[in-house]
Amino acid sequence: MRNSIALFTLIVALFAILYSVLCIDVVYKKTFSKVSGNWSKENDIPVLKNVAMSPLNNENTVQWDAVHYQRISKTGYDYDKNGVGNDYIFAFFPLFPMVWKLFFLPPIGVMILNYFLFVCAFLILQKLFGNSDKPAWLQVFLAWSLPTIIIFLIPYSESLFMFTISIGLYGMVRKKYWMYFLGFFLAALCRPAYTFLFLSILCVEILNLTNHRIISHFLKSLFFKTLPLIVGTLVVGLIQWFEHGSNIFKFVEVQKYWNNVLQMPKKLADWSHEGFGINVGLLFMIAIPLLLFLMMFSIKLFKKSISKQRESRDLNNRDYIVLLSIIFTLGSTLFILLFRGGSLHCLFRFTLCTPFFYVLLIHGFDYVKSINWPLRLTGLAFLGVVGFLVLHKAEYSRFWNFSDFGFFVLGAALLFWLLQDFYKHRFYKIGLIATVAANLVWTAYLLNMYVNNGWIFA
Repeated sequence: MRNSIALFTLIVALFAILYSVLCIDVVYKKTFSKVSGNWSKENDIPVLKNVAMSPLNNENTVQWDAVHYQRISKTGYDYDKNGVGNDYIFAFFPLFPMVWKLFFLPPIGVMILNYFLFVCAFLILQKLFGNSDKPAWLQVFLAWSLPTIIIFLIPYSESLFMFTISIGLYGMVRKKYWMYFLGFFLAALCRPAYTFLFLSILCVEILNLTNHRIISHFLKSLFFKTLPLIVGTLVVGLIQWFEHGSNIFKFVEVQKYWNNVLQMPKKLADWSHEGFGINVGLLFMIAIPLLLFLMMFSIKLFKKSISKQRESRDLNNRDYIVLLSIIFTLGSTLFILLFRGGSLHCLFRFTLCTPFFYVLLIHGFDYVKSINWPLRLTGLAFLGVVGFLVLHKAEYSRFWNFSDFGFFVLGAALLFWLLQDFYKHRFYKIGLIATVAANLVWTAYLLNMYVNNGWIFA
């Protein structure tokens, strides 16, 4: 664990140095400007031009959703008092603003806190699911190779959600229900993921039911696992109603502003080209393999349930959590595909920036390592090429530039995840380090985009 902490600290320090150096005009023009333009502001309007990155301060680090979290931390849900003028502020849950207020932190301090919470959550999951035969650097480098890590560096609620869920998962594995209840209760106060998480638990319990066929056990397990989500969601409603709401389900009512309606995707698009590249890669290189795995696992359980091989016991906790992670990731993906008409905005934030994806990152390789590596590589290559062609042919993004770089970083990260059995080889270490280095540059680009209020990537 000490090695992991040291590596997480070292990499974020290198990132901070990189970003600071790219804020120097001379350095920027001799380096990054050769690759891409950069986001800046002209007359308070974000534009892409050839200028150095913007230094961070406590004003420009509050953008997009962070604006609402900061307002809630200062004035609660009184949307007339805090100047919002619209009740959509109830869509943002209270725990993260409460933590922001509790620690009296400026926005940059919240960014540091978020990274600290992310690292703590990762260490908890690593302790639960990590393979002691592999060195600490491997999983830390894989985590920092993902082009989505920017979400844990800005004043959003994802780090706190990951931390609270990780506490709950620790309680589940260690069979400490009070810890499970606390973690999932706090998570329900953090993000409006109660529906996806409730339905994901329900799906796993149904699969588990085919394993043991004990209805009373199914109902009891479902009740106790979903109870903290139900209680936490009710507490959110009560907090909002007490402060300024007209009813305790105001957070459900305001979803109308996002116009999420069941519909077939018309054409693929996004709020930003940066997000679009990552999201297309996610659809083909992650969602499809997870769907295939879930189908095969479900068929295997069904065959057992109708044969003498059926087991009269629960799934073990690790299998349960892996299934929960897959279903949660796929459920979030399907919701965005089927309720937004083909707009993929926020897809990677709601799927890859969750503790459930990091469970798969840390522990999922144990489920695929029995597949010979050429077959793994062939599958990734095929899905990567299909994703590449879709990204190229989509009307939204048919011209290649640096905004598509996240697609290739994600592909490289998945490549090294699939080839972990070669981690001792020199080519593997060099390749993974190079991917992390490339992702540091990409993350710096996204952070500068964020502070200049560029097009929304998440």
